[in-house]
Amino acid sequence: MSLLRHWKIALLLVAVVAVSGTAGGLMGVCYTKKAVQKRHDPTQWHETVMRYLESKLKLTPDQKTKVEFALDQAVDKLKVTRVETIAATTKTLDEFSAQIEKELTPEQKEIFQKIKEEKGKASLDLLKIEPKKK
Repeated sequence: MSLLRHWKIALLLVAVVAVSGTAGGLMGVCYTKKAVQKRHDPTQWHETVMRYLESKLKLTPDQKTKVEFALDQAVDKLKVTRVETIAATTKTLDEFSAQIEKELTPEQKEIFQKIKEEKGKASLDLLKIEPKKK
């Protein structure tokens, strides 16, 4: 075999490894993102907890009914707590922003506004919460 042919084979193998690594990395990122979103989605809490409890405790049908009822109540309370916590956090961050904006130059204020929009959008998307209306 010629030297050129060896280089072509080596280059092809490097390309296959690079493409495989990139594809695997992207698939891992997508899977992780979906898993995090699912964990933060209140509609999934009930299903996830019930599946876990049933597998570990081997609940009877009567126990399952009672546990589901208690879990429904707990999830409803957690949803309320979550919304209240997010509202309190938003209020604190808004107060913080207002305080530091007083110290910024007009150019810095423009940059800071862009930063707030980027950060706020990402975190609210992740939490599956609608931004509060001002």
